[in-house]
Amino acid sequence: MGRKAKYTKEQKVQACEDYLSGRKSSEQIKIELNMGKRGASLVLEWVKSYRVNSHSIFDNKSTNNKYSKEFKEMVVQEYLQGHGSSLDLAVKYGIPKCSTVLNWVNKYNSHRELKGYNPKPEVYMADTLKVSKEKKIEIIKYCIDHNHDYKGTAEFYGGNYAQIYNWVKKYESKGEDALEDRRGKRKSEEQLTNLEKAQRRIAELERINRRQEMELELLKKDEAFEKTYFASLPKAKRIYLIRKQKIKDYSLIQSLHENRNWPINEMCSIMGISRSAYYKWLHSSPSFKQLDKQHEDERITSRIKEISNSNNSLFGTMTMYYTLRNEGYGCGHNRVYRLMCINDIKSSYRRRSRYNYIRSNAEHTAENILNRDFNATGPNQKWCTDVTEIKIPTTGEKLFISPMIDLYDRFPVALEVSNMNDAFLADQTLKNAHNAYPEATPLVHSDRGFAYTRQVYKFQLDEYGMSQSMSRVSKCIDNGVCEGFQGQFKDMLFILYPNITSKEEMRQAIKGTLDYYINHYPQKRLNGKTCGQVRKESLEQNEFTQYPIIPAIRYVRYWNEIESKKKHQKEIIIEEIKNNPNQIGTGC
Repeated sequence: MGRKAKYTKEQKVQACEDYLSGRKSSEQIKIELNMGKRGASLVLEWVKSYRVNSHSIFDNKSTNNKYSKEFKEMVVQEYLQGHGSSLDLAVKYGIPKCSTVLNWVNKYNSHRELKGYNPKPEVYMADTLKVSKEKKIEIIKYCIDHNHDYKGTAEFYGGNYAQIYNWVKKYESKGEDALEDRRGKRKSEEQLTNLEKAQRRIAELERINRRQEMELELLKKDEAFEKTYFASLPKAKRIYLIRKQKIKDYSLIQSLHENRNWPINEMCSIMGISRSAYYKWLHSSPSFKQLDKQHEDERITSRIKEISNSNNSLFGTMTMYYTLRNEGYGCGHNRVYRLMCINDIKSSYRRRSRYNYIRSNAEHTAENILNRDFNATGPNQKWCTDVTEIKIPTTGEKLFISPMIDLYDRFPVALEVSNMNDAFLADQTLKNAHNAYPEATPLVHSDRGFAYTRQVYKFQLDEYGMSQSMSRVSKCIDNGVCEGFQGQFKDMLFILYPNITSKEEMRQAIKGTLDYYINHYPQKRLNGKTCGQVRKESLEQNEFTQYPIIPAIRYVRYWNEIESKKKHQKEIIIEEIKNNPNQIGTGC
C-alpha cells in the first residue's frame, strides 16, 4: 500500500501551473507550502514531471509501483549510455523518484541481480498452517531447495510467509528438535519423578546463587555516599562523572558477559540500566565531529593547565577565556568553564580585610569633582591614586605601594614602593606620573589622606596644570577604581609569588606583577585585551576606542527603588499638607 502523500494532488498541480505561468517562483511556492530546505528543487521536479505526464503523475495510488526485471535493465542501460539523467528518466517513464533509478544503477554496477517486483500480498495475510513435524520438515526442505523462496513456498503450500520463515531459521540453527511445539507442556509437581524434582530444585538454587553473585559483583559501591557527593558538585562536573560512571558500568557488564557468560538482561536489571542503552553504547562509535571535539578539548585543556601552572591558578573562567582567545583558540567561555570544572582548576579568591579609617587634620580639601564618573573618552583625562600596605607573609614586615591609575584603560601610569607611608611616597608617585606623560593635564582624584590634603601637594598639581578631586569622608566607593586595583594587584602578587621571604623579594615580586598585569592580564571591560595593548593602541591613533562601564543591574534597580521611595514619601507629605493646611508651622 502506498504511503499518504504529504502534499495533495491539487497543491502540486497548482504549484506547477503557478510556476509555468510565471506568477510565482519556486522559492515562493516553497514558503507557501512550508517545505524544507529542498523545497525549491522538489518544486522543479514536479514541474518537469508535469510537463511530460500532465496531472496524472500526481494521482494517489493504493499500492506500490511494480516494475519488471526487463524494465529495470532497460532504464539502467539508458542511464549508462547517457540518454538522460536519473531525473530525466524518472520523468520519462513515470517513476515517482529519481533515487529509484539511482538504486537500480548501483545494484547493476555492483553485480547484484535486478529482480522483478512480485509482492504477493496474500502470503502475508494468510492463516497459519497446523501440520505435523514431518510436514514441517517437508515444507522447510522445499523452501531451502528453492533458494529460500519464502514467498513461493508460502504460496505453494498455502501458509503464512512469517511462519515459513521462522520454521526455516529454527531448523537451520537448532535442527529438527527446534520444531517441537513445547508450549504449555511443562510438567506439574505431581507428574515429576524424584530425580526431576531434585534437578528442578538444583536449577532454581543455581539461579538464585547466580543472581546473588551478580549483585555482589555489580553493586560494590555506596549509593547513598555517591548521591550526596554528586549533589555537592557543580553541574558540569556532576554530568561528566555520571557519564564516566555509566561507561564504567557498561564496560563491566560487557566484561562479565564475555568472561563468565552472565546474561546481559539480568545484569542490566540489577544495575538499573536500560538494556537498549547498553546495546546502543556497545554498537556505537564516535563520529568524526565528536573525535574532533574531543581532540580540541584535550588541546585546550593542556593549554589551560600550562597557563594555570605558570601563574599558580590566578585566572578564573573569563580571564582564562580572554587569554585563550588572544592566543587564537576558538572556544567559548562556557567551554572553558566546563573544562576547568572537570579538571578541578580553580582560581584563588582574594580575602577581603576590614577597612580602618584614621582621621587627619586637612590643610586643603577639594570637592568630589569626579563624582564616581569613572568613564573616560581617552587616555590621560582622569587619574586616581591611593596608598595601600602589603605584608611579607613570613616576617610580617610591611611595604607601601602607591599607584596612579588612568581611568580610561586602567593602566598604572606610575607605581611607587616605599618602606613608609609618608608624604614623599605620594609626591614621588605624582612626579613619576608627570614625567611619564609631561603634556597630560588630567583630573587627579584621591581620598582625604594626609598626603593629599597638604598645600604642598596642591601646589605641585597646579604647577603640572592638573586639577584635584577628593572623595567624601568615609566614602571609599568614591575612589572605587583605585581601591579595586589595589586589591586585585595584591591578590595577583601572592598567587604569582607565594614564597616571598624578604623585602627585596617583595620588591621584585611587585615589579613582576606589574609587568604581568600590564602585558598578560586580559580584562572583560577591555573586550579581552590587556591594559598594555589598549594603551599602545590609544597612543598610536587619534580616535580612541570607547570602553564604557556597563552599570550593574542590581545597583540600578537599588537606586531606582530609593528614588521611588523618596518620591512616594514626598507625595505623602504634600497630601498631608493639603489636607491639614492649618498645622503648617506649628510646633509642639
